[in-house]
Amino acid sequence: MKLFSLDLIVVSIFLTFSSFGLSKGLVKKVDKEISSYLKTKTFTKQKVVLEEDWIRQLSNEITDGEFSNVQTDNGLKFIVYVGKAPSHVSYFDYMVIFDTNGVIVHSKVLIYRESYGYEITSKRWLKQFIGKSSQDSLIYKQTVDAISGATISASSMTREMNLLLQQVELLKQNNII
Repeated sequence: MKLFSLDLIVVSIFLTFSSFGLSKGLVKKVDKEISSYLKTKTFTKQKVVLEEDWIRQLSNEITDGEFSNVQTDNGLKFIVYVGKAPSHVSYFDYMVIFDTNGVIVHSKVLIYRESYGYEITSKRWLKQFIGKSSQDSLIYKQTVDAISGATISASSMTREMNLLLQQVELLKQNNII
């Protein structure tokens, strides 16, 4: 009986931790977007592996995401975050590219799963996050434009960006990214 329980625990742990990685399809979209933004197909991307206490601390705030360090062949360095944010009944996948100072240089909604609220995927709306850092306070309907018909997704993205900017700053201060 104990052996069966131990096997069940091991399988549960494996399934829990294997669900944290990005799907192959999402990785392809991320790589394509990085390549497009950097205007090069040659870059290296290394996932940032966080220790357990950091995972716990970050997962209390940001949903299911992954940081990577990216470097181009000419030496430019960036931090990339890929995460999920809640929408009305589902969630959407997004990515944010930061410079080494923790300033947002690019953002993109990679997969949007709702039939309405799709306006948050527009480059025009996402452009308002460019240049923002942990020093900025992003407030939906005040410092971030509202979108009629996309209130839940737009406010969710704003919340995620605020949390993400604070987490990037914290990770930078502790020399993790």
